[in-house]
Amino acid sequence: MSAYLVSVYHNLTSRFMPYNDGDWLTGAISCRPGLGTHATPKNAADWAFHAFNVDLDQFWLPRMELADAEARVAPWVYRIVGLRSLSVGDVVAIETASDGETWVACEPQGWRPITAPTHIDGDPLNVETVRPYLRGQSAANTGRVTEPGMEVHRLCIFDLSLDCGHIATVAVNGWHPVNVACCDRLGGIAVHGDYAVYSSSVDYVNPLSERYEDRQPGACRELTVLLRRRPCTDEPTQPSWHGEPTSAGRFPVRVGATWHIGSEASPSEQ
Repeated sequence: MSAYLVSVYHNLTSRFMPYNDGDWLTGAISCRPGLGTHATPKNAADWAFHAFNVDLDQFWLPRMELADAEARVAPWVYRIVGLRSLSVGDVVAIETASDGETWVACEPQGWRPITAPTHIDGDPLNVETVRPYLRGQSAANTGRVTEPGMEVHRLCIFDLSLDCGHIATVAVNGWHPVNVACCDRLGGIAVHGDYAVYSSSVDYVNPLSERYEDRQPGACRELTVLLRRRPCTDEPTQPSWHGEPTSAGRFPVRVGATWHIGSEASPSEQ
């Protein structure tokens, strides 16, 4: 396993502008590329900038000397889930067991050391979590034939736009859900002190990856996994005509209320 854990965070406040303390970030991806024993945190940040910007055809060139499997898979996953290029204003965290965590911001002239950010909405996607859903054959292979006596498993990755104002990237064995337990923005129900938040409904589905794998009948199916959650980047809006969707925006105020059964208040109201 690589000594470096590299985590990329996208800037939500000022894209293409230098990072400032207080800017909001959202987690993009984290991985452990094999960078060699003599690599430095700057080498790890340079690798991230190259891996999450360059065309994949160029990334596989032998001169890159990336024999490590995760270093090859991470850029592929990054593009499958539709993440934008790492650019000025974004932030990279490089963590090692010996040196701890180093934070650097992407600048026009290179990397600038910064203190650990305090405004982060959403954790980065872990490459190892996605790997099981990238097996099998692509849905684009229309000529695939299921082997006799086998059953087909549908491995998918979706971006789900939720009515709470979040976008959830989920990996499923099957089809996408219609409701997701995401956050407490929509309120919840308190029954004698036990508080349960309302689930978020799926407003829009964007398929990112669809693959098929033949397995033995009765084989276990992977659980639905929430890969990452990030805020919408639009502002709160009310419909101007009947049928127009409402957006909760990036950081909406409380948009739901708590329904009490019993006398106990919900944890958020105590």
